Amino acid sequence: LLNALKDENVAVRYSAAGALRHLNEPKVVEALAEAICDSNEFVRSSVAYALGKIGNERALKVLFNALSDDREVVRFSASEALGNLGGDEVILELQKRISSADQRLRLAVVEALSHIKDKRAVGMLRSALRDADSEVSFKASLALMNQECLDAIEDLIDASKQFDATLVEWFQHNDVSAAIPATVEQSMAQDSNSNEEEEPRGEEASAAEDQEDGTLNRLKEALKSPSSNVRSCTVNTLGDFKSMKARELLLKTLEDPNEYVRSAAVTSLGKMGDPLTLGALLALETDESEEVRFSLAKTLGLFEDSMAEAALRRLSENEKDLEVRHAARMGLERRKEDQPGKLTS
Repeated sequence: LLNALKDENVAVRYSAAGALRHLNEPKVVEALAEAICDSNEFVRSSVAYALGKIGNERALKVLFNALSDDREVVRFSASEALGNLGGDEVILELQKRISSADQRLRLAVVEALSHIKDKRAVGMLRSALRDADSEVSFKASLALMNQECLDAIEDLIDASKQFDATLVEWFQHNDVSAAIPATVEQSMAQDSNSNEEEEPRGEEASAAEDQEDGTLNRLKEALKSPSSNVRSCTVNTLGDFKSMKARELLLKTLEDPNEYVRSAAVTSLGKMGDPLTLGALLALETDESEEVRFSLAKTLGLFEDSMAEAALRRLSENEKDLEVRHAARMGLERRKEDQPGKLTS
């Protein structure tokens, strides 16, 4: 295995690192510490995962250094490993790094804290909600929602208003502000009311369709933003529409490079309630992001289709992440209860 860790074939190195996670020996840890500099990002990610399973002092040091890796997949694996290890030493080290000037490092620290069920972790995440960088504050809000901490509800409400303001500000800055309401929440209230009323006729119908098309066109432009925070807010907003155009926009965002945008797209498609999207959603069963698979497991519980049930069973039995497995099992339980509102194809 140690020789395989230096094999010229990337797949061999990747698999060797994964296999070494079971061997807590000094020479193994040193070999993995050297392999964390591998030229391939997925090998480095596998190494970080293995070190997280070993979890001794040397492994921790390497993992903390990996939080600054230039590739997101490596930073994510290192963050998850540290978060799952937890403990006083990990929390104290994360606390030192949460105020770093490096945005990527702060994001990695927030990811690690999201896995730690500890009041100190919650306190740091609440502080991160007020981070000047919108990406960091948005990720902290998602992490706090997973913490299920009632004390943080007011903070999350304030953060939600900030995210709405961020999206509106983006619209205005990019000269697409015509007919934009004061807040995104107001816009969605208007769209929701128009959906609930009887279908308008004649000129009224045409005006309503034009208004919705105009809103969707602006949201389409927002999906081009370089900010994943803006794209995530946009995806959340699209979930309140029922049109084919909105559905097509959401389907395209399932390929977004940012895991939180993809995760939000999964949730919005589930809220939209169109069984025709099931095939695209099932393709995310093997997505590299636990966040995406977690959202998928929660969303699939809404579909009564046999393919959705089969996917939930696979996730509940084979998924490595505990929270994803739990969400899949809850989805299966809801299906047994035969509650109304499930989506059939």
